[in-house]
Amino acid sequence: MRGHLHPELLARLMDHPHFQRPPPVSTGREAFSADWLDAVLAEVGDVADDDLLTTLTELTAVTVGTAIQQYDASEVIASGGGVRNPALLAALRRSLGIPLVTSDERGLPSSAKETAMWALLGFLTWHGVPGSTSATGSRGPRVLGRISPGEGPLRLPEPVTVSPARLRVL
Repeated sequence: MRGHLHPELLARLMDHPHFQRPPPVSTGREAFSADWLDAVLAEVGDVADDDLLTTLTELTAVTVGTAIQQYDASEVIASGGGVRNPALLAALRRSLGIPLVTSDERGLPSSAKETAMWALLGFLTWHGVPGSTSATGSRGPRVLGRISPGEGPLRLPEPVTVSPARLRVL
């Protein structure tokens, strides 16, 4: 939070082709590596460490905000480790232009999102409900995972005939 935004660096970072791709998208170290960042920094010149962190935080907020703008969202619920980063949350709130709350405020501990998601995917699989949709990049709905029997025979319930339309976390 001590740093200042470096506009030229942010513009160069935003030039990455990944940010032009339509969702759903996923990426990792193959596209965003220390070598990639070093190459961008070599083009821009010296950037103070605090300014680099502020600019990378702004990159995250701007790209998330831009991606969400195409949807008719009225609120964003954030979870995971990033919710403990006040600089990131402040930047996201500025970028989004709609309310941002944490999943903790909605009853799901932000540190438990992966646990909850795996439980949800297991539940869907157990009941024969697809856990993937075109929103995940899948070519169609698919029941995910595999259930292996223990010592006794495996008895699954009949697949549901109507897929759930919403999830309520109590």
